[in-house]
Amino acid sequence: MSTQLQELGIELREGYHPEHLQPKPDLVIIGNALSRGNPAVEAVLRDRLVYTSGPQWLAQAVLQHKWVLGLRVLTGKPPPVPCWRGCSNTPGPGRVT
Repeated sequence: MSTQLQELGIELREGYHPEHLQPKPDLVIIGNALSRGNPAVEAVLRDRLVYTSGPQWLAQAVLQHKWVLGLRVLTGKPPPVPCWRGCSNTPGPGRVT
């Protein structure tokens, strides 16, 4: 991916460093690998930068007008029981009839 971005003239900055927040970005997407105490996260909060989570950005920017079927799979557990007959046709989180 990094070579594709570079070929498009997009600068790649690796790591989670506060100096990567200059110039000030329009939006910072904070993934679940980062938490309070991380210098970059603290800089986002201190400087009151606009931020969101990865899943929230995906929902709003990419999937907002899409029909999405999400499946949860837990490793080391028995396979999930299909719920096709019990699932609701109404979209939304946790909609099971």
